[in-house]
Amino acid sequence: MRRPYQRFVDHLTYTALRTAKVRWRRKPSRMRDLEQLSFAYDEVKAGLEEYPLHNLPSREEHANRFRAYFMTNGRRPTVGDGPDEDVLDILEREHLRRCIEVLALMGYSPQRIQLRLSMANGIQEAPGTAIIAEYLSWFFDLGTLSETERNAFLAQVREDDFYRYHLAQHTGTISQSMLLEMLELKGKSSLNDRLLVIMNSLLAQLEENLLGGDQARVQSGIVALRDLSQVFDRLGGEVENHHLKLFEMITLRREPQPHDELTMEDILAHNARIDAEQAAARERGEAGHEGTKI
Repeated sequence: MRRPYQRFVDHLTYTALRTAKVRWRRKPSRMRDLEQLSFAYDEVKAGLEEYPLHNLPSREEHANRFRAYFMTNGRRPTVGDGPDEDVLDILEREHLRRCIEVLALMGYSPQRIQLRLSMANGIQEAPGTAIIAEYLSWFFDLGTLSETERNAFLAQVREDDFYRYHLAQHTGTISQSMLLEMLELKGKSSLNDRLLVIMNSLLAQLEENLLGGDQARVQSGIVALRDLSQVFDRLGGEVENHHLKLFEMITLRREPQPHDELTMEDILAHNARIDAEQAAARERGEAGHEGTKI
């Protein structure tokens, strides 16, 4: 069975076997040596036990998983770098780790997780989006698990107190709103702060839909962001993030060529140029400049 931290298990296994004295060219001798090493289980288990991981694989399960791989590969496995220290640090911050994993179970992207954590009362020094994405890839990679594997893992850890909120989300016994409250992720209490959290979440979704070409969702996102921004301004809110004015620079018309590889900076620069050209045309008294915004 694959676990959410299977990538880390694989890395430890390949690292141990990379340095093992195994005759890789001939399959019979290679398999005999690997069986004696028990697929480096002792080394892997020791590496896993350095961190607060849960529900470690048994020797038999570990050996069965890697037997097929080493039966069909005649070369030593390639070993890359392990997780960064900032990623490993999350493992030691139990509350932060729990929040990241539960939000991932809720379907939050790393960007949305970072936004939620940055506005939460109970989180100090929230990690950046890249670190969160890397953590999930190494230690809570739900995308590589089948539904059966996910259910099996959570069933095996049901007696583990660390996973009580994971299980509440997975089984639906507690509403997401209440779960966020229990994890201290509801954010600051002022209306301005809550509006800002919502606006940032809308902005993140708007950027994804814009680059993905989802015109209908872009349109609805622009309207919602504009309305919330006006309410925020009337309440005296101050916004340092200039991207919150993004809706002013986007139209629903797009140039015929794809823009999937453009960055938001490219899009903003392009739209600013079109605005300048249209303003210059109006000053010259021309009929109109038909530049197209992205």
